[in-house]
Amino acid sequence: MRLTFKKIINDSEAEFYTWKKDGFRLRRTSNTVVLETKFIKPFISAPMIEKNHINWNGDYVICAYNGTKPPVSMDVLRKEAPKLATYLSQHEFELSNRSSYNQRIQNSKEYYALLRMGEYSFFDDFVVIRDNSKFVSCHVGKIKTHWNTLVTPIFDGHVSYISERDRGGSNGITSNEAEYINAILNMKVCELYIENSVSLRSIGTRFNIRIPKYYEKQCFHDFLTIHKLDPDSSYKTEDAYFELLNCLGY
Repeated sequence: MRLTFKKIINDSEAEFYTWKKDGFRLRRTSNTVVLETKFIKPFISAPMIEKNHINWNGDYVICAYNGTKPPVSMDVLRKEAPKLATYLSQHEFELSNRSSYNQRIQNSKEYYALLRMGEYSFFDDFVVIRDNSKFVSCHVGKIKTHWNTLVTPIFDGHVSYISERDRGGSNGITSNEAEYINAILNMKVCELYIENSVSLRSIGTRFNIRIPKYYEKQCFHDFLTIHKLDPDSSYKTEDAYFELLNCLGY
């Protein structure tokens, strides 16, 4: 459930504005609720994603997980976050009333489970891609919350992201690897390719962009060094990318 931060109450609780469905859209209300912060994470929606930047505005979401795919049980929530457990219980009908498709991909008996959660959701670094309106990407790491903890964010359904080094593997990409992937995706040549090959109303992630797997080698470091001097991924980064491909024998 989506929330927006209002103020700190104490070391373990904060006050949040609530959100309510209005037709087909969610809108922030003037109502507030005080909840424990233990199972609350920063929330990033697609409109917040800009090229190399996240315009995060203090939105959060209840994420009742302990770093594993199944959410924690309601018994655990009642013990560790009783106010949050009560709030979820008050909205059980709303949370349970999902489409049959969402129920299938949710794949959990707990009605407050989030969609599309897996081990890949709990890594430290992500390359996030806005999948509609425009093609931009950004490297996102842990976000400092208003209660001063660094937490992995949760992304909405219109945000595609890369976090696994190998599909289905147990290792996430490193910070350098995320910067490397992001630099390539933000190159002008990639932007033009996407704009001329898919509808911007539904970009998706199935596009043919060659991104050699990252390794801690000098040619990759050289590429990142040039990109840091050219953060907009313009022609200098593109030239460095083709030099990297040549170095790798492509």
